[in-house]
Amino acid sequence: MSIHANGERDRARYRTPRVEILETPKTVTLRAEMPGVEKGDFDIGIEGGELTIRGKRERVNSGLKLIHGGIDRADYLRVFTLGDALDTSNVKAQAENGILTLTLSKRPEVLPRKVEVEVAASRR
Repeated sequence: MSIHANGERDRARYRTPRVEILETPKTVTLRAEMPGVEKGDFDIGIEGGELTIRGKRERVNSGLKLIHGGIDRADYLRVFTLGDALDTSNVKAQAENGILTLTLSKRPEVLPRKVEVEVAASRR
């Protein structure tokens, strides 16, 4: 596996999004459930071999008095350690319907490759 989850920080302020990590021969894709986060409210960073994803949920201030609070308003945070096989300069991010999808390419030198066998010239 090329991505490993780290321990979370500031658990009281943040919720840990549920994720699935998918792998193909050329890429690793991370899908994180982050409902309530708009496209412009994601903060994604890579530093020191760690991938950090944050999502800020919009706070609604309608001027109404809150009688019962059953909706979780905490922001999201999760940190992953990236393996050396990933090309951190080639990351694609997409958000749709509360799902953040990150696709990281693998470095060319770690991709599977086929080695051709040459036929040796016959000796006579």
